[in-house]
Amino acid sequence: MSFSRLQLLFVLLLFVGISNHVLIVPHLLGAAKRDAWISVLVAYGILIAWALICSFIFRKNPQRKSLYDWLEERTGKKVSYLILTFFFLYFIVIGFISFFDLIVSVKIYFIPLTPTWFVALPFLLICIWTAIKGMTAIVYSSAIILPIVWMLGHFVAFTTMDNKDYSYLLPILADNEASLIRGVLVVLGGSVDLLVLFVLQQYVNKPISYKYLFILITLLTGLILGPTIGSLAAFGPNVAADMRFPAFEQ
Repeated sequence: MSFSRLQLLFVLLLFVGISNHVLIVPHLLGAAKRDAWISVLVAYGILIAWALICSFIFRKNPQRKSLYDWLEERTGKKVSYLILTFFFLYFIVIGFISFFDLIVSVKIYFIPLTPTWFVALPFLLICIWTAIKGMTAIVYSSAIILPIVWMLGHFVAFTTMDNKDYSYLLPILADNEASLIRGVLVVLGGSVDLLVLFVLQQYVNKPISYKYLFILITLLTGLILGPTIGSLAAFGPNVAADMRFPAFEQ
């Protein structure tokens, strides 16, 4: 079964965007502090250029074959197995980290006295059920969950604006360029999740174009830039850098 590019966009914004929203922002603030938001903008320019390379690769697979079939035709079984093993291990690791942070955040902010296994079990069962049902369940659940998450995020951002001091964002590059570079590397490292597009392209009913990648990267950058600026304006660079989940603290 194939899906529209808009439906795939919902999946990617949840998978890549929310993980960046939660996982990347604390490390970004720790690495770049006041210049974290500038690091996001610099990384955005690099990602837009990188999207040109990705779109070129996608054009080489107009039939949108599965990643394994496409690689096997061009590199042979051994290399294709090696690349797919990398993808498999990467998704296992990022899934474990995301699940761990989810459980930790739920325990910290909602039910701190509840046993960890009791918190983790329902989420684990939902993940297993969705995986068994396949892409259809993942796509449709993303289409329901993403608008809710998006509205709640904007609600928090706009209702807390009066309590924020945006002078914390300046001056830029007050310390040195090294912090800016570290921040850029953090953002680029988190954006590696975009490689999932090569795995999912077989489920899309139309080719993945550069315009599509541009829109996707722009939206994902906003999901990092928004909580980064909000955290700096709410707590200042030093306090925000020490927080485990600065986006949630707002």
